[in-house]
Amino acid sequence: MIKHLQSILTQNNGLTSDPMFVVYDHERVYVDSDVSYDDVRTVYINPNNDYIELTLEEFNELDEQYNRAHDYRSVRLDSAGNEVVEDEPIDPSTGEPFNPFDYEERRYILRRKFSQVFFTEAAAKEYIEYNCHNMSDDIEPIIYVESGYKNPEWQAIRQFLIDKAKLEGYNVPA
Repeated sequence: MIKHLQSILTQNNGLTSDPMFVVYDHERVYVDSDVSYDDVRTVYINPNNDYIELTLEEFNELDEQYNRAHDYRSVRLDSAGNEVVEDEPIDPSTGEPFNPFDYEERRYILRRKFSQVFFTEAAAKEYIEYNCHNMSDDIEPIIYVESGYKNPEWQAIRQFLIDKAKLEGYNVPA
């Protein structure tokens, strides 16, 4: 905490009194397949294999390759007149030939989720850096500046830290 004391005096407070630097992560909220929000995302999961998931784009590409490999109605010939046999795509979750019927479609939206609150932006950034492996892969966490206005506990602790920073010899920039 001491290493962040100087930044409490010098940081940009986001035009907010008594700033609280809040780290927000995101969590998935699964929705019905007929929901049509603009921000609905789609993934495909293989429930038989530890719920490995594919993005919509990955699934569509593998499905297209699967359909080409199993389409017996059209025969493709190379320049020498030999039949071209499409290779079956490989399922990234099993290493076996891909079967689109092994996957289920799941749709979700992302909801902002409180993670932690800090007195300094530097501490919030450090938290994200060291904890990003525990955060959502869907979207980067964000730092949002909230106000501790009319929160006497927050204001008192923040003022204590400012006073401590000044005692340590840190200077407020002119």
